[in-house]
Amino acid sequence: MQKQKSHKKIILLLLTGLLVLFSSTSVFAKEEKGSIQILLTKGDIGTSVENVVFEYTKVAELKNGFYYLDKQYGNIDLNEINTAKELAEAAELISSNVVLANGEVKTDNNGEAIIKDLEIGVYLLEVSDKARYENVTPLLIAIPTWNEEAGDMVYDVTVIPKHSPNKPGEIITNTDKGVSSDSPKTGDNANYGLYIALLGASVTLIALSKFKKKTGGANHEE
Repeated sequence: MQKQKSHKKIILLLLTGLLVLFSSTSVFAKEEKGSIQILLTKGDIGTSVENVVFEYTKVAELKNGFYYLDKQYGNIDLNEINTAKELAEAAELISSNVVLANGEVKTDNNGEAIIKDLEIGVYLLEVSDKARYENVTPLLIAIPTWNEEAGDMVYDVTVIPKHSPNKPGEIITNTDKGVSSDSPKTGDNANYGLYIALLGASVTLIALSKFKKKTGGANHEE
């Protein structure tokens, strides 16, 4: 029962106020490496998606279908996370314990950046320099993760991080990079992401059970 419960919760590590897309699929293999593509959506007038610096840090290993957080990042059991709120809180706590990130990437003028050659595991993404953008919530993303449409685990994932407006007077005005009133807002993206999460989770629970059988199950041991 515990093993089945843990497998079902894997999907929660991928969804918390952000939209997750999939660019390719592959067969689950230990030697496989993956990538995370970051896509920023436009913020309020005066903000820009360009030159935002994201740091990335591998914080947990995936072994036998369970996540094991490195002890330097706290004693959080990622397999016991039940809600998006708990996941967001976990990301914040883990972020506070990161001393040195594995690396960083900077978004281009379209708000895009990609991190390549990532080993299997869970990664923390957080902004170290938001430039003229808005506040970005730290997030956790797993490599690989489940693609319901393809019915397989995928290693190349695209994420649209959740962001929130700056405090009044905090941003540097730059109307050339601004957006019109009919541009997508953060709340709209978050709601759409939540819809995708709820729709995908109901199907993924069954898929992950199949994945468990495919990999032969696992014991929750260090």
